[in-house]
Order: sequence, then C-alpha cells, then structure tokens
Amino acid sequence: MKHREDESVDVIVIGGGGSGLAAAVSAAEAGLSVLLLEKRPQLGGTTGIAVGSFTANRTEHQQRAGVEDNPADHNEDAGRFADPAIEGRGDRELREHFLSQTADTLRWLEGMGLRFHGPSPEPPNRVPRMHNAVPNAKAYIATLQARLLRLGGRIRVDATVLELIVEQGRVVGVTVEEADGDRCAFRGRRGVVLAAGDYANNPRMIGEHKGEAFSAIEGINPHATG
Repeated sequence: MKHREDESVDVIVIGGGGSGLAAAVSAAEAGLSVLLLEKRPQLGGTTGIAVGSFTANRTEHQQRAGVEDNPADHNEDAGRFADPAIEGRGDRELREHFLSQTADTLRWLEGMGLRFHGPSPEPPNRVPRMHNAVPNAKAYIATLQARLLRLGGRIRVDATVLELIVEQGRVVGVTVEEADGDRCAFRGRRGVVLAAGDYANNPRMIGEHKGEAFSAIEGINPHATG
C-alpha cells in the first residue's frame, strides 16, 4: 500500500451520479477547480439506472401545453407520495424552496443539450409535471460528464473515500483508496460536497431511519449503501 502526496483543488465532489455531476459542473461553471470521486468503475450511480424523469413546475414545456402550475401546489402534491408518518419527518419549507428551482434547473440542463419530452401525468400530482430525458437517464450522465470535462474538471473512478479530513471542526479534504490499494489525500480549498447517494440497500440504516418494516425492501442500486 502506497501513500502519495496530498493534492489540492477548490472543490471535491464525492459521488459520480446525477447529483454529484451536477454539483461538479456548477462549481466548474463558477470558475473553480473541481475533482469528482466515484467508488465504482464508472459514473452513473442511481441516476444512470433510473427512468430518467424530472418532475418540475412552471416549465416552458408546461406553458406550451397550457398547464398552469406553481411551487406551493407542487409541494403539497409531493407530500402525498410517502406514508404520512414518514412525510411528517420532512422539511416542508426546504422542499418548497427546492421545487421552486426546478424550472431553472430544467432550463440549465437543456442548455447543455439534454432533450426532454413531456409534461406527462404523474399521480398524485394534480397537473402534468413529469419531463423525461431523451432517450433515457443515461443522457444525464453523458451530458454532465462531457460538460465537466470541457470545463477542465477532473474525474477519478475506482476511488473509494475512506474518511473525511476534519480540521478545527471543518471538513477540508478526504482520504481515498484506489483500486490498486494506493491511498492518497485530496484537500478542498473551498469545500467538500457529499453526493454519495442514499442508503436504499443498507438494511441497518433503513431500519434506523424509516423503521424495521421497511428494512427488507431492496433498492434498485445495490451500491447505494449510505
């Protein structure tokens, strides 16, 4: 096992799925140097194997279809997907803020060349809000990856983050193990973004946070372990 010298960039992003790639691209568009780390041999995460839908309100697609919508109604409808006991644990105000950004986010993705069809009905949403990437969810990964590389971002796959480096109460970097067993440290001058996915295939965490009744439910991504 070898230990290499520390390397520094402005921003480190952990996770090469849709969220991690989007965060990395956004940072690179702001002129920051970016390193994205992915534990698997390829990018994609759960986004890469998903349906590819993007649920949004007040989009240009809705306007062309004559659909009137707003973030408050979208927030109310979104609260109907989960069991009320689980839904009650969520942050309604934060979710509405997130949903208020969806039209701008869709426009941002389309500006990179992604294409969508829709909107389509998606109960319990009261109006059509589902926009699907063409041809499928892999288009997100390919488009965002290409954009990040064009902006000078760096990507390392087969790079497992072992620990966060904390100094004076602040996360300043990560320790990484690569496929050959080598370990190295990367330091983020401006920040470290955690976009490592959910815990849909970690029964212990599911039982802890959602209840034991849900711990036997298998997620679609076997590598989503929290």
